[in-house]
Amino acid sequence: QQQLWQQWQADYKTNVGEQKQIHLADGSQIILNTNTAINIDYNASNRKIELIKGEIQIVVGHDVQHRPFLVQSRDGIMQDIGTHFDIRQNDQDTVLAVTEGEVQITTLKSKEKASLVANQQVLFNQQTIQPIEPLHSKYNSWNNGTLNVYKMPLTEFITELDRYHQGKLRYDHNIVDLEVSGVFPVQDSEKVLHSLEQQLPIQVESEFYYWKKISLKRN
Repeated sequence: QQQLWQQWQADYKTNVGEQKQIHLADGSQIILNTNTAINIDYNASNRKIELIKGEIQIVVGHDVQHRPFLVQSRDGIMQDIGTHFDIRQNDQDTVLAVTEGEVQITTLKSKEKASLVANQQVLFNQQTIQPIEPLHSKYNSWNNGTLNVYKMPLTEFITELDRYHQGKLRYDHNIVDLEVSGVFPVQDSEKVLHSLEQQLPIQVESEFYYWKKISLKRN
């Protein structure tokens, strides 16, 4: 209930399937991905973005006042050191993905720290930071309105596409061995599902309004 109130009161927000670009006074740019809400707090001492829900991609502008640029998520604080990065807040954790420059994380409760540089990503929560990994393309392609994937497990792809779908996408576990590659438009999930049916031995069945189920095609 508290998060719903925060989303309703947020400075900027997007609906499911919507994306929005914001230009800030210092030259920074923020792109909000699907179903996202943020607050912006610029004052004399710092520049702070609060990620209430969802995913944002940020290109930080040079600040003539030399104020630090901070992003607060539910799980911790990220401080930019001149960079371009993506933050996704999931149900149980947060993902930080850095395209350029460097970002430092401090977890909310344990105060554990880690620094990421270009082409790295990491998953963390309020207590712990997982091992740093190479950057996955799904964190830096959505701002072009696409999902660029190569040999991604189909189940993972459907979970990703579900974030943009008006309704719910489910899948049968008989598709776990399938993989998908390609460039797909995130704002047209129906078109993507149709394309998947052409590429793979699957069928997409409508269940209830916008609810759909993906399973192996029956002989």
